[in-house]
Amino acid sequence: MALEHLFPSLLSALFSFAVGTFILIKSRDKINLLFSIFCYGLFIQSLFAGFLYIADNPVGALHLDLISVVGILVAIASFVHFTAEFNNIKNKKIILIINYLIAFGFLVLTFTGKIFNSVAIEETGYYGVAGPMFNFFTGYLFLALLFSVWIFVISFITAKSIDRKNRIKYILASIIVLGITALLDMLRKLGLFTLTNIDLTRFGIFIFLIGISYTIIKYKLLNINFVLKKSVIFGLAMIITAALYVGIEKFFEHYFEIIFGSALGNASIFAALFIAFFFDRIKEWTSRILGITFVFLFRKKKTKKKLIKQVKEEIKKEIKKKKK
Repeated sequence: MALEHLFPSLLSALFSFAVGTFILIKSRDKINLLFSIFCYGLFIQSLFAGFLYIADNPVGALHLDLISVVGILVAIASFVHFTAEFNNIKNKKIILIINYLIAFGFLVLTFTGKIFNSVAIEETGYYGVAGPMFNFFTGYLFLALLFSVWIFVISFITAKSIDRKNRIKYILASIIVLGITALLDMLRKLGLFTLTNIDLTRFGIFIFLIGISYTIIKYKLLNINFVLKKSVIFGLAMIITAALYVGIEKFFEHYFEIIFGSALGNASIFAALFIAFFFDRIKEWTSRILGITFVFLFRKKKTKKKLIKQVKEEIKKEIKKKKK
C-alpha cells in the first residue's frame, strides 16, 4: 500500500469538496451551481483515484477506477456548461445538448468495460487498463478542453472590464494546467507518454483550485465576496500540519535506518508524538505566515500595515485562549 501517494490525492479531493461547498453556500445562482458540480466531479475523481493506491484486490480496484471515471465525466460536462453560461455564447442549447449526450454515452460505456476493462498493478498500486473506447474518451476530454480554452480566449480579448479580464485570465491559466495534466495521464495509459508513471491529474487539480481560489478572493469571481476570518487561517494551518505529519513519518520510516543502522517500527506513532508536542508552535507560526500572506495578496497597500498588526494580535489572543 502506497500511503505517501494517497495523501496528495486526498488533499486534492478535500480541497475540491471545500471549494465546491464554499461556492454553493455563498450563492446558488446557475453559474455557481455548475462550478460547484464541477468541483464535486473533481472530488470524486481525486478521491477514488487515490483509493487505487491502497486497493488490495483487482476487482475492488477496477470499481474504484470506474467511479473515478464518473467523476471525470461529471467534471467535463459541467465545466463545458459553465463555460457556455459564464461567457453567454451563441447556440448554447445545441452545444449543451451535444455535450450532455456525449457525456451520458460515455457514462454508459464506463460500466460496460469499454473505457477501462481491467486493472494492472505497478509499484505504486493499481491502475486502469485502457479499453476499446478509451481513445474516444480521451478525444472527448481534448475537445472539451479546446472548446473551453477557445471560448475563454475570445472572451478575454473582447472583455472591456479589467476585472473581468483578470477573472478570465486566471480561469484560463488554471484550466489549461488541469487539462494538460489530465491529458498526459490519459496518454500515459495509452503508452504514448512515458516520462513518468505518477498520476499528474491530482497535482493539476490542486493547482487549478489554488488559481480559482485566488481569483475568488482577489477579483470576486462568481460574485463571491470572500471575508478572511481566523477560522480560515487556522483551517489552512491544520492542512500544513497534516502535511508535516506525513513528511515526519516518511523521515522516521525511511531515513532512521540509514542514520542509525536499524529500522524503526511504528513510525506513525513517533510522528504523531512529534506533532502533538509541537502542535501549538506549528499552529502559531503557520497562522502568522498565512495571515500576513493573505493580507499582502488581497488587501490594499494603504491598509496592509494596520491589517498585519490586527492579524498578529488576533492570532496571539486565539493561541492564549487555546492554552488556557
